[in-house]
Amino acid sequence: MARQPWWRATKTLEQSKRAGMLYAALAALSWTLWHGDSSPLMWLVKITFTVVGLYFLAAWYVRRSREEEAG
Repeated sequence: MARQPWWRATKTLEQSKRAGMLYAALAALSWTLWHGDSSPLMWLVKITFTVVGLYFLAAWYVRRSREEEAG
C-alpha cells in the first residue's frame, strides 16, 4: 500500500480547511487565555495547537493549489 502525501492529511479539501481553522482558533484561544501562565504544560499545549493548525492549513493550501492545477 502506497503512502499518502503529507498534504492529503484528510479525505477532502474542506476537511483540511475546517481542521486547520479549528486548531488555529484553539491556538489563538490558548495564547490569549493563558498568556500569563508559563508552566511547561501550557507551553506544550500552545505550541502543539499552533503547529497542528499550521500543518492542516498548509495541507489545505497545497491541496487546493494542486487541485486547481489539475483542472
